[in-house]
Amino acid sequence: LDNNVLNNPPANNSGQFQNVVGQATSTSTNIAGVFAAFSQRVIDALRSIPIYQVFILLLLLLGIGFVLQGAFIKDTQSMKAYAAFMRGAAVLAVASVFNVLNTLSFMLNPTWLTQKTGLTLPWVLGLDMANAIAVVVVSLSVLFALYNKISKLTDGPLSK
Repeated sequence: LDNNVLNNPPANNSGQFQNVVGQATSTSTNIAGVFAAFSQRVIDALRSIPIYQVFILLLLLLGIGFVLQGAFIKDTQSMKAYAAFMRGAAVLAVASVFNVLNTLSFMLNPTWLTQKTGLTLPWVLGLDMANAIAVVVVSLSVLFALYNKISKLTDGPLSK
């Protein structure tokens, strides 16, 4: 660190030493300067994470997980399967609404949406594809669960 950081505090007495990293001219160090320079890198790294996009993807994955949980419950008469399906449907509905709003907003004013959320055309199309895949997985899971339920019925057409 530059000795100026050690000997001359900021003029406005804010106590912040951000972006004051230079060649060390003595063996003493200023921890505040080190942490201030490090914290800016951490803040920049956190800002670069597409939080909004990751949130929508997590909602889609969570919804798919609940639906798959309901599809693979062996006791077809229990309410656990129905509860899992309802949780999955609710979470997927929220994710789909966010996704549809993103797509419509991007179609109406792409610059505004990009500035507010960081969504660019590849992200919008990727989230639309993830949503479509979620619908396919959910549909197949529901068909699988219904097939299992019908096949376990004693008077059903598949039991003979």
